[in-house]
Amino acid sequence: IKISDRWGYIDTSKNTVIDPQYISAGSFMDGLAPVRASGNTWGYIDRSGNVVVQEQFEEARAFSERRAAVMVDGQWGFIDTSGKMVIETDFTCEPLSVALNLCSFSEGVAWLQDGDRWCLVDTSGDTIFKRDYERVASFSEGLAEFRTQSGRGHINRSGKEVVKAQYA
Repeated sequence: IKISDRWGYIDTSKNTVIDPQYISAGSFMDGLAPVRASGNTWGYIDRSGNVVVQEQFEEARAFSERRAAVMVDGQWGFIDTSGKMVIETDFTCEPLSVALNLCSFSEGVAWLQDGDRWCLVDTSGDTIFKRDYERVASFSEGLAEFRTQSGRGHINRSGKEVVKAQYA
């Protein structure tokens, strides 16, 4: 809920549960929400409004599979729900990718950009494989769509192109 220029939270009965006090606020996922109370840094609160992770990140996204993408010094990494950095800030994510939630976990994996290449990483940050795709989509039912100059196709989690790039 937004009142004047501050964000807060309501429950499904439209009762205020956290008073509007945040400059910016994201959605609750895995029991936490990214918030920016003052200045230009983000942290995380629980459903009672208690600060769980202090404001310290340039950017912060909602949790997904107990991992949240955060930006430190212009690079993206992932924290766990305690705020511990579990995947170091070695990756970039173009703004469109962040908006499309590609830098979030789905089915235990996430796509991250390493220079011009897309890396598929697991929740520990281990790289499963890298590909030179123009675009990728999150995994769903074991497959992810990708795009190359030849068209679109689908890849599985082991890196096999199940449907070769052919569709425009």
